[in-house]
Amino acid sequence: MLCPESFGTATITNTQVYDTYQWQFKFFMSDDPFQDIDGADESSFTYDHFNFSATHMRVKVTLGGQTYFSNEIFVDGWAFGSIFTMLSFNEDEVSTDPNDGTLLLCNGATIQFTVGMPYVTNVQWYKNGVAINGANSPTLIVGSAGTYHVSGSPQECPDFVRTALPTTVADNPNCDLAVSDPSTETTFSFSPNPAKSNIRFNSDATVNAIDIIDVNGKKLISERPSALQGNLDLSSLPTGIYFLKSTSAKGSKTMKLVKE
Repeated sequence: MLCPESFGTATITNTQVYDTYQWQFKFFMSDDPFQDIDGADESSFTYDHFNFSATHMRVKVTLGGQTYFSNEIFVDGWAFGSIFTMLSFNEDEVSTDPNDGTLLLCNGATIQFTVGMPYVTNVQWYKNGVAINGANSPTLIVGSAGTYHVSGSPQECPDFVRTALPTTVADNPNCDLAVSDPSTETTFSFSPNPAKSNIRFNSDATVNAIDIIDVNGKKLISERPSALQGNLDLSSLPTGIYFLKSTSAKGSKTMKLVKE
């Protein structure tokens, strides 16, 4: 199987030297006869994905006035659609500018970017044209303004790297979130903030997950406490500003965290 933009080579395997060589092909499922390939008159032939995917190929040789044909080989190639990104967010916290499609982000909100299949190999996310260090998974959590895009390749063809169109995220200075229903709103808190090495959290609903995300959207810590309260070790985090996202059966809540 040929990958897009790649090449393969067919070669006569025996040691006999023939008087002439002519490589031929015909398309798969075609009743047309084999056609000579222009310029393919040596003992080997290098073919490309674009012109020769889904073809049968053989070589015609002559020796001492006799003509011989090799066995046929079938050349096939991978075909992939365009790379794209999928977005997931709370519509109460993220809106779209009707003029240019910019995503408007409320303070503390996040957007989940996911690269579409099959481009989940050699993934690299970018912010403002600069590669985000360590952002190499199919999903990126974005919590700050910037222009984001991703590159990646299919697992079957790791050298076939494609780049998606960018998505621009901006802060929404006039964010007006809908009023929450107190009966379904999660009461989650943690302290201290700023924190040095550890924080303690408390919630009125079992906390299923706590994620610490940096301002570039990279998930640095991911814990699954399954508890109403507990401690979280932050000693591995450098000094800076982060987002803490807690998830329970009542929903998720994102809060700013300062590490001293």
